[in-house]
Amino acid sequence: MKTLNLAFLMVLLISITSCGESDEDRINDLLVRLEQAETKLNQQNEATQSLTQNGSCTIITQSDDGALLECLDGSSFFIKNGVDGVDGSDGSDGDSCEVLELDDKSGAVIKCGGDQEFSSVLIKHGQDGQDGQDGQDGISQVIEFIDPCGDNGRFDEVLLRFSDGTIVAHYAGGGNKQFLTTLNPGLYSTTDGHACIFRVEQDGSITNP
Repeated sequence: MKTLNLAFLMVLLISITSCGESDEDRINDLLVRLEQAETKLNQQNEATQSLTQNGSCTIITQSDDGALLECLDGSSFFIKNGVDGVDGSDGSDGDSCEVLELDDKSGAVIKCGGDQEFSSVLIKHGQDGQDGQDGQDGISQVIEFIDPCGDNGRFDEVLLRFSDGTIVAHYAGGGNKQFLTTLNPGLYSTTDGHACIFRVEQDGSITNP
């Protein structure tokens, strides 16, 4: 049996320097030769596998260089391992990009490539949208709790004064007639069982008659 060795590959590589051929023709010729060599090598590998699988030949020793086979007819041969191909050339450097802000702060230019050949794109800042409509005014905050007749115990009735000056009290009219109500200037009585009389003055102050 024969095997494809390094010398055969070198012959293929040297053959591409033939005179009178263009680069494209030499490359195409090399591709054809490499394909033929690969086909031959695959055929030899298949033959070797067939020999070892059907018991005609046996692998005696195996090393980093290859394997020694011994066959039933007394013959033996050494199959060398293939060698790594030559590393290809490094590819060209890729393009880098940088962001250049405009002098008027209205956007930026993204530039990719070198000083001689480059591509760029302008990105402008967006404009502010129109202001929305004002929302409805919220409820005035409670700024004071008023005990119109002083401290009369734990369940003493109190009044609420809001930031706009409104005074709110709990109205109890018997049964289910209970709700919050605003107090205008006038005379009132608490409904917490103490029946305390108090007055709401024009200026919003609370007095006891």
